[in-house]
Amino acid sequence: MSSDFDVVPAYTGVWTNWNYGPVKGATLTIPTGNASFLVAFLAVFVGIVGGHFWSILCYVLFQINSTTKPRDGQHHQHQAIFRNYHTDVSALGEFLNSAWYWRRKVRLPALAALPWTLLALAHALAFIIAGVLSARVSLVISGESEVLVMGPTCGFWENPSTSDINASRSTMQPRVDYFSNLVQDFSVASTMATLCSNKSSGAGDCNSYAPKQIEWSMTPNVSCPFAPEMCASNKAVRFDSGLISSDTHLGINTPEADRFSYRSVIECAPITRDGFMQDWHDMNGTILTTPDITDHMIITEPGEEYLEFFYGPNYWVGLNSTFIFSSSGPSFTMWSNQKFSLGGVHSILGFPEASPFSPIPELNRTDADVNLLFLGQDQMRYSGPVDDPWFEAHEPFTQTLKIEFDAREEVTTYHSKYPISVVGCACQYQYCGRTMNGTVCTPLTGLDASLQKSVAILKSPKQKEILRRWAEVVGSVGDMSRLASALVGNVLLANQFGTIELHPLPNDHWIQELNHMFGTIMTALQIRNYRYVGGYGAGSMPKVTPPWDNQTWMCHSQKVRRSDYQSFSVLGIGIIIGLGVFIILVDLALSSVVGSIQRRFRKREHAPLEWDLLKTKTLQRLAYSGQGVEMQSGLTSIQSVLGGSTTAAPYPTQGSLRRQNTPPTSKPPTVSELARSESGGSSPARDRGGPVLPQQTGQRENPTANGTMQQIPAGDQLLASANPHAPQPRV
Repeated sequence: MSSDFDVVPAYTGVWTNWNYGPVKGATLTIPTGNASFLVAFLAVFVGIVGGHFWSILCYVLFQINSTTKPRDGQHHQHQAIFRNYHTDVSALGEFLNSAWYWRRKVRLPALAALPWTLLALAHALAFIIAGVLSARVSLVISGESEVLVMGPTCGFWENPSTSDINASRSTMQPRVDYFSNLVQDFSVASTMATLCSNKSSGAGDCNSYAPKQIEWSMTPNVSCPFAPEMCASNKAVRFDSGLISSDTHLGINTPEADRFSYRSVIECAPITRDGFMQDWHDMNGTILTTPDITDHMIITEPGEEYLEFFYGPNYWVGLNSTFIFSSSGPSFTMWSNQKFSLGGVHSILGFPEASPFSPIPELNRTDADVNLLFLGQDQMRYSGPVDDPWFEAHEPFTQTLKIEFDAREEVTTYHSKYPISVVGCACQYQYCGRTMNGTVCTPLTGLDASLQKSVAILKSPKQKEILRRWAEVVGSVGDMSRLASALVGNVLLANQFGTIELHPLPNDHWIQELNHMFGTIMTALQIRNYRYVGGYGAGSMPKVTPPWDNQTWMCHSQKVRRSDYQSFSVLGIGIIIGLGVFIILVDLALSSVVGSIQRRFRKREHAPLEWDLLKTKTLQRLAYSGQGVEMQSGLTSIQSVLGGSTTAAPYPTQGSLRRQNTPPTSKPPTVSELARSESGGSSPARDRGGPVLPQQTGQRENPTANGTMQQIPAGDQLLASANPHAPQPRV
């Protein structure tokens, strides 16, 4: 395949893909090498946002569960987890640990921890999935993205006129260059049609010249498109491109109001030779020439015999016949050559003076252009009879061939009685556009007639400019006869079978050939349309006609699919970043704003006090202060906080845990002793005969003025120590 699209740079930056509208269509295109960094950043950003969203959930749950009523130790531990564990995974582990630790101290601890465990797990999974799905902002389909190409030229290669050729023989070269490039594009289209229609592994370039490949339908066994007596076998086939969108299939990036659709419908059938062919005869030195090119002629040689086909006069060579075939040609060559060749003529509806031929009444259509395709299979031999109506071969030929050890064998092959077979096609076209009353279409008719009728429905300025551009495209590659004239036998699938004798072809091989030719035309339309912006390939020197001022916008509006660039949805990126920043800001301000409101209106004042109390810094200050150590008083040794004991104590027994409310007989335990006790270890205070602090009653003793002891809720004492302005508990 051609790879000239690879060297054409694509636009990098933000642009609007109008196929998705002005909002959803906002697109960012960057080279593929940089795209991985953007995808990675979004995934990491989503993870960061997930942490802040978990903090918001924890604060909400903390507020809901905060109460002044007595609760068991597991409840208070859950509050501490909500306050201090800012990642879902770490909180998940702590909730599981709390269920295990409190399994013999409170009733159904696993059930109490289950909702928060499931919530942490669901949150973790949700944001893992969100991080993966964040890559969906990349608009990559099958490894390719839609991009805008920025070609080296903009405009059409000017087709050299006939007058230029008559002026000087030296001016023939521009015409040769032009048609060589046209033939090259047809050849690329033929290869792409073969690979892409078969979904071959080598079909990676099927969208190289447009965002989407044109898909067409084929309907066999339709009625004869001409007079019934003209169809040789009462067989016909119909090809329908469906509506080809100027945006989706041609890649011209415009809002919906400025688009149009094009449709091609071709019906073909094998044409009879009976009564319309003159058998081999001498043309007696007839001079064949076109009226406008006096120095470009063919003179038939004496003794040279011809077949003539009379389906209408041929104006290009000045004959009453449509097509002639000469017997002059090599009967044998040492070089490999094609066994099948192809030629074609066409008639343009309403423009007989511009047509190569004018069809006879039996082939004439008042609502379609007419194409005739002449298949040549001179000297082609088959190992058996061929019943295909276009490739038919029923004439036997027996010859004696020498085989090994001087043995000889008679071999019979089959060939066609006449080397030329004909297929006729009625070609219709249609244009559709959106109006205030909905979609309006022109009737199916000939190519030029449909263009004239399209002016009545395509009225926006951009539609008109696109239509002028499209008229150049479809006029150069839009029908079967132009394809046959350009590629001759190269477009035929049968020539891919080799040049030796063939096995008999299937009866519907003519349909396969026409289907391939129709697909080649559809691809060629996309390629020639792409050339307007993408250029004409390396090595060519086109004479490009620059666009008019009101057409320059098309130079920056050609979409294709590429793998070396990636496009991203600006809307998707904006939603991820915008929503993420909002969640982060809410998390940073939520506790301060809600706490201020609660204090101002004196609603649930205990909740912000508990939130501040369970803050890691506050808990640390309380732990240090309990050992008489002030963190702000200068250098502090951890030895002072640990109470002089850094050795691990044994874990407590169940009996020691049941005797937690023993009256105090010695000094209070150190912080390290409390930490070991809370983690499930033995109580050092009990080991030395001292008191064990209460863990489940939620009460602590306070001496009154008369020396007696009064029980005061432990929560009130902690709140008071954390906030000097909090109401003091009554004694």
